[in-house]
Amino acid sequence: MASLYSSGHEGVDSMAETYTEYQEIISLSDSPGKMKASLAALSANAYSQGLTGITALDGLHRLKLSLESKPFNVQQFSWFYRFVFFMCRVSGQRSMLVSTAVEAWRLVLAGKFQLLDQWCSFIKEHHRYNISEDTWEQVLNFSIVVNGDLSNYDSEGSWPVLIDEFVDHITRNAAAISSHVVSSDPGSANPHMENSTIYRETIPVTCKKRGLSLEEEDGQVESVNCIAQRLANMPSPLYSKRIRSSYYMLESGESMDMI
Repeated sequence: MASLYSSGHEGVDSMAETYTEYQEIISLSDSPGKMKASLAALSANAYSQGLTGITALDGLHRLKLSLESKPFNVQQFSWFYRFVFFMCRVSGQRSMLVSTAVEAWRLVLAGKFQLLDQWCSFIKEHHRYNISEDTWEQVLNFSIVVNGDLSNYDSEGSWPVLIDEFVDHITRNAAAISSHVVSSDPGSANPHMENSTIYRETIPVTCKKRGLSLEEEDGQVESVNCIAQRLANMPSPLYSKRIRSSYYMLESGESMDMI
């Protein structure tokens, strides 16, 4: 597939200048109101130059290469990550189209997020709504804090529901794969063949170390499958989190102000 990014330099200076001004506003503004007004003016200027939305990715790609050619610390990367959202979001809103967000994540988190491919595939297949600024920022935290095997993920933490759904999706897929693996004789050279019909018909049951009959083995397989089925049908812990989130939003009546 052809690259989204061209090799030309058109617009790269404008993107770099916009990024420099963005950093100054974020780091030097002495009040939230002033920062909001300055960011709004910067966004309007970038929009007038055709530097926003999906078209921003080309300039952002080249800007990233330029930034990475010098020492690039955690704080600078965090600024750049937030800047990508600022440039790629829907004009006048604090959200990004799903298709744009996926490409933006692939650009900015390549080599930094172990589950990037799985995350992007999940978003493309299962998420229909725009990506909020909060979700965008939480994905960066998730990529830094949570292990690639999800062993330290806290489902009761303050992660967005979308991230909870992603972890639930990965976990259920892993459980579904595991449910097809049947325990076999540790001494068997080929455990997959041992569980096949042909293998059972050609080797006497009495030759097996466990000494189980075919009926007993089938019973064990059925038990494993039943357990896997029950796990798959268990209500997800995401349900209570959604209820709490919805209840909070209804009580507080909060809404995001647009920059």
